Amino acid sequence: MEAGGIFFGVDYYLEHWPRDRWETDAGLMKEVGINVVRMAEFAWVRMEGKSGSFTFEWLDDAIALFAGFGIRTVLGTPTAGPAHLGGSGKPGNASGEQGRPHAWVWRPSARLPFQCRNFGTRKAHSNGNGSPL
Repeated sequence: MEAGGIFFGVDYYLEHWPRDRWETDAGLMKEVGINVVRMAEFAWVRMEGKSGSFTFEWLDDAIALFAGFGIRTVLGTPTAGPAHLGGSGKPGNASGEQGRPHAWVWRPSARLPFQCRNFGTRKAHSNGNGSPL
């Protein structure tokens, strides 16, 4: 996209679609003029399925795939659906359920701001150059 152009985009929650569907969806998006896709704001559980263990390869693959179709990525921090791992090491919120409810966020033990910074730092370093993109 050239400077000064208009972005026309969508939210795309890759974690809800099988990987073999991503390319089809990217092609359909390009066909209708989509040039930017926002992703990852609900994917904390997928990025940090086990406390302190981060997995970004699937996200890197998706960003590269969309770029191949000329579609830029806006990568959101996954604060819309943070994982609560607690002492169990299993994702979920205070009630043990996965999903969007944030009833536990007010608890000091949640340390949400620290976890967000930690996520951003880990993702930046996963690219090997300290850059998040």
